Amino acid sequence: MFLAMNEDAGARLPADHILGCHSWSEGDAERDSPFMFATAPLRDSRSTATHRAVTISTLTNVEEWFTFHEDGAAHEAQDQAALELWWGRLHAALPELGAGVELIETATPRTFYESTRRKFGMVGKPCAGLDSSSPLQPFLTTSYPNLFLVGDTVSSGSGLEAICESALSLVASIGR
Repeated sequence: MFLAMNEDAGARLPADHILGCHSWSEGDAERDSPFMFATAPLRDSRSTATHRAVTISTLTNVEEWFTFHEDGAAHEAQDQAALELWWGRLHAALPELGAGVELIETATPRTFYESTRRKFGMVGKPCAGLDSSSPLQPFLTTSYPNLFLVGDTVSSGSGLEAICESALSLVASIGR
C-alpha cells in the first residue's frame, strides 16, 4: 500500500520504520505475516509540505495472484480483500495513526510483474538457500567464468542498501 500520512499522525508514531507483527498461528503464514511500515523523511520529494509518503509491504504467496481469471474483476476483488485485511491490521498495530493516513494506491505481485517483468513480480530474495554453496555470498557465481549476480534477489537483505552491499562485496572479492 502507498499512503499519505499527515504530520500529526507521524508525530504520534515511535519511529519512521516499523515492523508490525501479528500473532503467529500454524497454517496460515500469509495472513499471519508481518508488515513493514516505512515513512519517507520530510525532505523526500515524494512528501508534500503537510504529508509524508508511507509504504506498507508484506509477504504473500505470489502464485495466488496469477491464477486464471476470465476478466480483471476477480483480481480487483482479491486486491480489495487484501487491502481490507491489511488496512485493519495496520490500524490494529498502529492505533496512533487514527484517521491521519490516506490510501493513495495498492500494488500486488501482478503490479510488480507488469512494472519489472520479474518472475511473479517477486521483490527480494525468494528463498534463504538460493546458493548456500557459494563462498562469495552475498553475490552469486554463475556457470560462466567471471560473471556474477548482485542485487536484492541474491543478497541477504532488501532494498538499495542490500544491492550496494552485494556489489561492494563482489568488488572486494575480485580485488583480492
